[in-house]
Amino acid sequence: MEIKIMWIVTLVGYSVIGIILVMWMNKSNVKRRKSMIELGDVVEDTITSFKGTATGKVIYLNGCIQFLVEPKGLNDGQLIKGEWIDQGQLEIIKRNKRPKTGDEPGGPHFSPLGLNHPK
Repeated sequence: MEIKIMWIVTLVGYSVIGIILVMWMNKSNVKRRKSMIELGDVVEDTITSFKGTATGKVIYLNGCIQFLVEPKGLNDGQLIKGEWIDQGQLEIIKRNKRPKTGDEPGGPHFSPLGLNHPK
């Protein structure tokens, strides 16, 4: 009888710890989602201090997310090349204020009949 009670108490204890852990993880995920990088944000690499604007984003099959960070300015009259940097290394310096756009990006879409249709 005592073994069954100890087993039930242990099981309930692990369940409570599990619920608390899940709640804590969900709370930290909400914080992470609020600080997600968007294209156009000014970011800085926390390791190399490389600063620039996030102009591209790629998500690999293994789940790795990288941003193309392109700095402002010139180096000896030449453009400085952008670098692909892991999302985890980047910190947002300034949010980009982008105007609200329509449903589709880009300008007016017109293609002559049959031009883009396979035969």
